[in-house]
Amino acid sequence: MILTPPELASLDSALWWWELGEYASEAVVILGCAGEFIAEFTDLFARGDERKKRRVSKASLLILMIGLAAGLVCLMRATILSGKIIASLNDEAALAGKAAGDANERAAVARGQAAAAQLEADKIEEQMEFRTLKTDQQGQALITAKLRPFAGKHFELDTYRDDPDCVYLSSKFENALESAGWIPRPGETISSNALRMGIIVMVHFGVDEATDKAASELVDDLNAEGLKTYPLWHFPKGLAMQNGNSAALDDETITITVGKKPK
Repeated sequence: MILTPPELASLDSALWWWELGEYASEAVVILGCAGEFIAEFTDLFARGDERKKRRVSKASLLILMIGLAAGLVCLMRATILSGKIIASLNDEAALAGKAAGDANERAAVARGQAAAAQLEADKIEEQMEFRTLKTDQQGQALITAKLRPFAGKHFELDTYRDDPDCVYLSSKFENALESAGWIPRPGETISSNALRMGIIVMVHFGVDEATDKAASELVDDLNAEGLKTYPLWHFPKGLAMQNGNSAALDDETITITVGKKPK
């Protein structure tokens, strides 16, 4: 049972008095022992009178017994009071420990929820960020140097003109490829009814080996940058894409379709 502060203060005060009684009882015991010693081994009070010696001895013995009895009573009461105080403090400590455990558990749950919320926020922030190309210290796209050996290749960029992310990434592509010496051709606007996700690089069957290699290198470089790009697509010559992309793959042009950002 947990005692209230006033109850604890009252018990502590009573304990102090019973402990003081123990010390007083010990003093009475010492006094009785001293009297018994004097009666038995000295002639201080009796002066040779045996009757006086017996009286001193009896009185000392009585004092000794009273001191021992009083000390025993004081010890028992002090022990009982100490037990109550200790039990109350132990109960209070156990309750505090349980409260601390509950608080730690709630804190762990809160930390887990905060971590989950942060993860979700990071995902949302990542989705909101525009895709882009990695650049060097001079601000030039890293893929430019890799694609420069294929300078002179024609490319076409098709994308959603109403999607800011697609428009932004397409502009980065155009700048990087032109810097590498690639030649742009007019691109197509993908219909909002057509769903294109990620990046698609296309050439038709039968293109020369250099064009096919350039398109494959572009696919590898984009995937290396962390931009979701599908394996190189090959279409029969003269076949047009359906669902909004009307580009006919009828020459050596490399068609790049910048679709929506994958979730």
